[in-house]
Amino acid sequence: MEVKIYRPAKNTMQSGHAMRKSWVMEFETIPSAVPDILMGWAAHSGDPRSHVSLKFPTCERAITFAKKHEWDYVVFPENFRRIKPFRVSY
Repeated sequence: MEVKIYRPAKNTMQSGHAMRKSWVMEFETIPSAVPDILMGWAAHSGDPRSHVSLKFPTCERAITFAKKHEWDYVVFPENFRRIKPFRVSY
């Protein structure tokens, strides 16, 4: 079983970074969209792990939890926002 560990991006409605303190662990699932026989729509997978996400205060705790349960994990690096200074040229 493989999990991915990442720090989620801030919501577009947020101006600050207060809600970005936690790290999230999600299970990797194989998308198996099976068409419904009656309606012809693509049904969601029956995998219950696709809806589970665990939150941790630090990346190290998430890695420790994955190692404890013997799961393979992938850590996505955190993207930092670079603020460019505004320059006025006359």
